[in-house]
Amino acid sequence: MVFWAFDALAAKSAFYGALCVVLPHCVFTWYVFRFRGTDQLQLILKSVYRGETLKFLLMALLVTAVLKHAVIVDWLFFAGLVSALILQMFLPILINYDNWD
Repeated sequence: MVFWAFDALAAKSAFYGALCVVLPHCVFTWYVFRFRGTDQLQLILKSVYRGETLKFLLMALLVTAVLKHAVIVDWLFFAGLVSALILQMFLPILINYDNWD
């Protein structure tokens, strides 16, 4: 959508912003859900805390790397970042919409 409205640099900026949210979330998901079963509850709880810390640090590292090394449009980068964060928050609600009674 951004590519059609602006140009390739604007689309790349918004894509980098969204990617800075999606990649840490994927790492968090892999890190947390690698344990299964009720006998590993302590490991699951520890992995949630460590995964959230890892997610935060990876996101900060990616944002810093993009801002320092990539040629981007700043406001579109942050618009992509914020829209991905908002979508991450509302997507579980939207996915389970058919279960609302």
